[in-house]
Amino acid sequence: MSRAVLGYVGLIVGVLLAAPFSPYARLMAQSATIRGTVSDSIGTLLADVELLLHDLNLVVRTQPDGRFAFQVRAGAYVLTARQIGFAAVTWSFAVVDSVSLAIIMHRSAATLPRVVINGQIRLLTAKLVGFYERLRTSGAARSSYITRDDIERRNPARTSDLIRDRGSRASACLGGVVYLDGARMQQQSSFAPPAGKVRTVPDTRVAIDIIPPADIEALEIYRGPSTVPAQYNGTSPNGTPPGCVILVWTR
Repeated sequence: MSRAVLGYVGLIVGVLLAAPFSPYARLMAQSATIRGTVSDSIGTLLADVELLLHDLNLVVRTQPDGRFAFQVRAGAYVLTARQIGFAAVTWSFAVVDSVSLAIIMHRSAATLPRVVINGQIRLLTAKLVGFYERLRTSGAARSSYITRDDIERRNPARTSDLIRDRGSRASACLGGVVYLDGARMQQQSSFAPPAGKVRTVPDTRVAIDIIPPADIEALEIYRGPSTVPAQYNGTSPNGTPPGCVILVWTR
């Protein structure tokens, strides 16, 4: 058969299929219904299940009694049912007039992405229990307490820099009484020049600077006797405000 004849036959078939009264055209124009129910594996009807009709991108949700319905044209469709806590179900089917589906969904454990937490855990030793309890109840006196986080943010060269950061009243306490982990420190400076030597440049270091900031977990500054914890002696050397006490807690 020649190409011309084949083309003519194809044209006739196309016209017949597209004709308003052809069986194929009537089928494609026919209204159809997809209905059904969704339940779990023990027969409990499920409400609010999402049903997606892929071909038409239509979405409906099941009613409280688990029922659903779509109004479509006759044809072939793919339907997916989804709900949190259940494995998704996908059906492929053809519909001419109407079709009724009974969809059963099975529960599944949701796999959550792994969460990685990076950070440090500080062990609260017995000597620090009192510090954190006083910090918790400090209220407006919070500025008198210096935590390890404060030290790391400041990253000071000397421990006395942490005290000076708290203002002139706190700086005045640098010559006062210092307790290291609950024991009173000697006030003699460890920065005196060697015997027979004279310092030509003023040294701003004080006794507390013999404790490196890297070794300190917390500091407390008390500027008056009324605020010093009862277990610590508030007597200060001459020349410093009475009751000036600095408590140093090592890591």
